[in-house]
Amino acid sequence: MRNKLLIIALATTTFSAFVNASYAQSHYSYISDRKFRAITDLIGYNFCPNEMEVKDVSKNHVPAGRYSFSITQNNLYVDGEGIKGVYSVNNMTPTKFGYQLHLMNANNPTLQGHLKLFLNDRKEVDALMFKRSQKDKEAIFYQADIPNDLLEREEKFFTDRNELEIKVIDSLWGKTIRPFLSVDDTRVQDRLHIGDNITFEFSEKVTIIDKSKKKNDKPDAAAAPAEKIDSSRLTDNKKVKIIKEYFAKIHLVAKNPDGTLAGDRTLDYKLDDFSMKEDPKSGNSDDRYQLTLKPKGDKPFYIYLNNKKMVSFIMMDGHRYHMRGI
Repeated sequence: MRNKLLIIALATTTFSAFVNASYAQSHYSYISDRKFRAITDLIGYNFCPNEMEVKDVSKNHVPAGRYSFSITQNNLYVDGEGIKGVYSVNNMTPTKFGYQLHLMNANNPTLQGHLKLFLNDRKEVDALMFKRSQKDKEAIFYQADIPNDLLEREEKFFTDRNELEIKVIDSLWGKTIRPFLSVDDTRVQDRLHIGDNITFEFSEKVTIIDKSKKKNDKPDAAAAPAEKIDSSRLTDNKKVKIIKEYFAKIHLVAKNPDGTLAGDRTLDYKLDDFSMKEDPKSGNSDDRYQLTLKPKGDKPFYIYLNNKKMVSFIMMDGHRYHMRGI
């Protein structure tokens, strides 16, 4: 039991340290970064506003990372002068304006307050209202609008929701997917940036071997070991063998607790096998179609499509990579 409690304590400490520091960097959370269609979409998200207002007192611009609100299943982690602390979430409720978290300070149960999250017409959070206790004044925190120049660059870089259609699995070759949001197996959500350059590239190599040569002829230098033989046919009285090989090149990054890059890695995979299957029971959900890709010598990863066969997310190594506009 003692070991089990120690493991839980260590996991909680590690997670809380991550969510408290994950946006202590030069990035705000922008209004358009994420839609919150359900209250559970809040879990694992970190809000980093750019303005703070206390009614009849002040309204000020705040640097990125000065204040942050990180929501988990059971706790709200708040960073910022005068309000920093870990608050137990007694319950989370939908409201007319959006969502509300009813809170109690984990270290001081007499401090009971709330966090209100205000949604706009697009289900995006544009403001948060935090009250630490019944005796404190409510503080309003506003999320930033994404700057136009950054918006234009990200529109060109990231793959949007409902942008990339994969009608059949052969439509995948030659395509590049750049996700916008990563969610790990602890449900921590990480808004990606252009500099992260997380990329999934898929390609096909076709080799044609002339089989009509005589036995004494030297083999074709361009010939490669057969992996997938598509067909053999006569072309201009020559018998040729067509070999198709399939590849995935994936660039991933690891991050430090403060959100800075800890390192990156590029995976060059040759695919042994791939398939597509449909789950009609999923209806209009984002996982109606599943593409399974099996790299040679490694475990498979998956691309999910919605009912329109548009790429919605990728599952790999315990991470779910969502497209922009989630």
